[in-house]
Order: sequence, then structure tokens, then C-alpha cells
Amino acid sequence: MKSVGEVMAIGRTFAESLQKALRGLETGLTGLDEIEIPGLEDTGDNHNAIRAAIGTPTPDRLRMVAQALRMGMSEADVHDGSKIDPWFIAQFKAIIDMEARVLSTACRTTPKICAC
Repeated sequence: MKSVGEVMAIGRTFAESLQKALRGLETGLTGLDEIEIPGLEDTGDNHNAIRAAIGTPTPDRLRMVAQALRMGMSEADVHDGSKIDPWFIAQFKAIIDMEARVLSTACRTTPKICAC
């Protein structure tokens, strides 16, 4: 489906459908992967760099919004900067929160398989 730029993403929840759509783009994404926000540390004015990134419509804008939430930007500030509906921002925040929970409790080593 890459040739027409659309994907079929059916799921029981918005979060499931969004993640499936991002994976289905065949661009190597696994979902709302982390992304570098341009100009973030160059200027020292990180707040304006983030607002510029989330306020500019680009193909990576959803990932920019997710990255802003990862960096601690409030949902209200993300809405003010991007004008994305607060419901969608709350859905992105739920995905980011679950990601953080999984990363904090995930096993960092490969489990040993019993050769019984």
C-alpha cells in the first residue's frame, strides 16, 4: 500500500489502529517511535523549537507530538502549539505512558531456555 500512501489499520482501539497504521507504512516505523526535534539543543530555546515542530504540518508531525509528550510537555501546551484535538493528544499520551511503563519493567536480558 506504500504506492498510494495509505494503510488499512483496523483495531479495537484508536491506539491499536494508529500503531498498526504507522507500522503499515513500510517505512521502518514500529509505531510512535522517538524522533529528534530539529533545533532542539542548538538554540537553547527548547520550548519554541518544540512548538515549531508540532505546529508545522509534516509527515512526522504525529511523532513530533509524541516526542514532545515524552519530553514532559503538557497536553494543554501540545494542543496550543499544534491545534490537534485534545482527545487525540490524550490518546497519544496514553500510548507514551504505556511505553514508559513497559520500558521501566521490561527484562533487559534474554531469558534462558531450558534444554530439558
